[in-house]
Amino acid sequence: MRIFAVTPIHVPAEELTRRQARYDALCPPGVSVVLQDIGSAAPRALDTEQQVRDSEGLVTAALQQAPDEADALMPDCVLDPGVPALAGRAGSASAANTPDPLFGSAGSCGATGAPGTAATAAAAAPRGRERMEHS
Repeated sequence: MRIFAVTPIHVPAEELTRRQARYDALCPPGVSVVLQDIGSAAPRALDTEQQVRDSEGLVTAALQQAPDEADALMPDCVLDPGVPALAGRAGSASAANTPDPLFGSAGSCGATGAPGTAATAAAAAPRGRERMEHS
């Protein structure tokens, strides 16, 4: 299974390499994650509600443009940007619009259509940063 993932913020090449190496180490045999940087037009942090909203739109667009060889889609972010917008709609033309699996990290809430909007993500972002800073 090949999973196409995209970062929620623009990251330098070294950080992209670090994240890719982590996925490579975590994936079981037969599963690979291909991580792509969102691009230089994206925010470099998710400190404001607007940055979260901008990121969500860019991640959604990037996931919609996933390569045809992708078997599944996944944002590289615990806030699951794009998951609610793409739940049940992901898929490529080569797959005859059959939905690709769409993985989210927040208990797959987006994949089931449960709440997971940008507003929810923006509200959760400070709490998530605080947990990361204290761990």
